[in-house]
Formats: sequence, C-alpha cells, structure tokens
Amino acid sequence: MSTRCANRCRHAFTLIEILVATFCVAVLLAALAIPVRGALHERERANEAGQESLRLRRALDRVAVDLDGLLLPGTALTGQFVGTKNDTQDGRHDSLEFATVSPTTQAGGCQRVIYELTEREDGEGYDWLRTRTLNPLSDDEDASVEATLLTGVQSLQLSYYDGTTWQESWDTTTSDGLPQAIAVVVSLAPDAEDDEDAESPSYRLVVPVLLEKAE
Repeated sequence: MSTRCANRCRHAFTLIEILVATFCVAVLLAALAIPVRGALHERERANEAGQESLRLRRALDRVAVDLDGLLLPGTALTGQFVGTKNDTQDGRHDSLEFATVSPTTQAGGCQRVIYELTEREDGEGYDWLRTRTLNPLSDDEDASVEATLLTGVQSLQLSYYDGTTWQESWDTTTSDGLPQAIAVVVSLAPDAEDDEDAESPSYRLVVPVLLEKAE
C-alpha cells in the first residue's frame, strides 16, 4: 500500500512545476503575439492603402473626364477658364473654374465646374471639392451641386502648358484661348502614424487639350 502511494506521489506534478510550466506557456504566447499583431497591423494598413488608392483613382478619373470635355470660354454660357495659384503654409491650394460638357449629364449639357480645397473639420488635411452648376445661366442656388472628390489632401497644384512652358495660372480674360495641356498634382496628407518629416505621397495627371480648342 505504501509503495503504491509513493509511486503515485512521484508521478504527480508539484505546485512549483505547474507554475513554471504556466509561466513558460505565457512567455511563448506573448512572443507569438508580437509578430501576429504586427502582421494584422500591416494587413490593416495595406487594406487602407488599397482603399485610398481606389478613391484617388476615381477622383483623377473624374477630373480627366471633366477636362476632356472642356468648352471654349468667353460666352455667356461657358464663362471664362480661370486657374488661380494659391500659396499656403501647407503647400499649393490652387483652384480652377471652367465649363465642360459631360456625357453623364442629361443630354450632355454644359456645366460649370469649380475645383478647390477646403479645410477638414478634424484638421487632418483638406477636402478636394468639386462644385458643378448644371445650368450656368440659372440664378437658382440649387442649380449648384457640391461633392467631395477626395479627402485627406495636403495640396493641389495645377499648371497649364502654353506650348512652350508650364504656367502656374491661367485666365482667359487676359489670354487667348485654352492651354494646350493641364497638369494636376495632388499630394495626400501624411498618415498620423508616419514620421512628421515624411514626404506626402503625390500623384500627377496630365490631360491634353485638343488643338482646335486651344487656338
């Protein structure tokens, strides 16, 4: 009887052994949690980057459609083509106003479009707004529709090719006709988790203007 109890005691775990084993398991789980947490964080950032890239592509596609349908300025319907350079402490916040014909409007009608940046309420960059007036001759305030092209923008730089050099502004009230090409450079606001000295990612779109329009 005593021999059987002694064998049973020799095969049982002591409290110290159980505590040591529990500690080892906890250390192992903590070590495994670090790379898993890092992988999940990288996956989340990759998903956010993918969504950001999609929103940016849609915004630039919208701009390309608008600029591809430019109308000759100088009439009561089309108004003037005015690109204004605006320097701020956060970079260029240029604006552009023009007339375009879009295949997405009813009967492909004329519309006035304005691009501009407005500061976000949360202070994280600016919103790139697109305001379009479906009936430029109407005095009805409801004729203008405002939409956000892109959020979290740091700067918007527009330039205009005159056939020789790129100009930083353009106004058809003082120049002849449209530019031969328009370049759009948009810089996104840096992520709050990134280094403050990190450069903002920039994207460039160049839209040629038909020669018969630019003459």
